[in-house]
Amino acid sequence: MMGRLLIAAALLVPVTSPAAAQDLASASEAVRLFAESAPSCVVTSAASALGAVNAIFSPDATGGGAVAITQLVDPQTSQPRAASIELALPVVCNAAHRVLVTSDSGGLLREGGQAGNRLNPNAFGDLLPYDIAVDWGANSIAGNSAAGGIETAQPAQNGELRLRIGTAEGGGLLTAGNYTDTVTIRFEPAS
Repeated sequence: MMGRLLIAAALLVPVTSPAAAQDLASASEAVRLFAESAPSCVVTSAASALGAVNAIFSPDATGGGAVAITQLVDPQTSQPRAASIELALPVVCNAAHRVLVTSDSGGLLREGGQAGNRLNPNAFGDLLPYDIAVDWGANSIAGNSAAGGIETAQPAQNGELRLRIGTAEGGGLLTAGNYTDTVTIRFEPAS
């Protein structure tokens, strides 16, 4: 934030006549104040989980955190199990802005796996796409991790951004291994 203070002042000259002194006593000057509030969006404290099924959330010091899916696949069938979580992020944005939510891998990708080897009913897959939804201000948007992300525009807003992530039951077989992805929520000034 940068502020400027401009003070307009008059040079006072001593006056000897009573009439002039009376005029001087009623004189006034204007003081003009200038300041700027730079546009910003801030996550004011750590995210918190509002509800979860087959998932656990661990917040970190940066306002984000980690979601662990308790049981990714059914051990008898290697089919994905449903999992979901809803997170709340307290946010203050003092200007019009866009919110972009993206997946780095397009879904949960197996370590050492191929992103193109998506979950399908006929073979073992390395990538499990998931649903993403965001409620922010008056807008609710939803999409899929494989679609490249979701976006919404919003005027200045103060409150909780709600993020929901969910995997579906079944749909194919997953190769054994560790699956990871990073979901990024980015706030940008409106153009």
